[in-house]
Amino acid sequence: MAQMNLLEALLLQMLVYLGVINLLSLVFDFSPIFRLGNLIHNGQLTTYLIRPINIFIQGLFQYIGNEAFYIFAFLCISFYFVKSEYSSWASIILIFIFIVCTYLMFYTCISCIALTSFWLVQVWPLRPVLTALFLLLGGQYFPLKVLPLELYNVVRWSPFSLAGNTLSTILLGHVDGVGILENILVSLGWLLFFMIVYKFGWKCGLNKYMGVGI
Repeated sequence: MAQMNLLEALLLQMLVYLGVINLLSLVFDFSPIFRLGNLIHNGQLTTYLIRPINIFIQGLFQYIGNEAFYIFAFLCISFYFVKSEYSSWASIILIFIFIVCTYLMFYTCISCIALTSFWLVQVWPLRPVLTALFLLLGGQYFPLKVLPLELYNVVRWSPFSLAGNTLSTILLGHVDGVGILENILVSLGWLLFFMIVYKFGWKCGLNKYMGVGI
């Protein structure tokens, strides 16, 4: 009987994990990649460039607006799990800081990938590749802890893992305050890295766009 109860508990945990992580796949999507590509190849980017608009910031707010329903649902579910699993308000605040940092990091990451639109005629073939990476490295097929320890210690710090597996395990109460803070620092490190890459890539792409046209 005890063994049966343990199996039922493990099955329930797995179902909850899969439910949370599949909701994350709706919150973290790859639509900004195609937005920039459409602006470039339709010639509409020039219109944006002559206006006092920051395309990166404008795209971020559009990204949030497009996913507003899923973000709201995710935040409500997150608050429920966090209040159930964590008694410390410090940990709860750190979790929501991590969510914000990870969301910004993920958006900046896919914005960097979107810059390939300056050099590629079509970027849609990237979508299945990125989706596969998110499914594998984000832990949507299985929790990453089932991987060999050496591989897990590398994969767990990837942007896709932070936005998927790591965020899910934090919400389910499997990470302490120190671990949450550690993941915030890693997420901020990735955010800084992608911001540098984005600024450099945007400058190079814009020079190509303004110099020879697309």
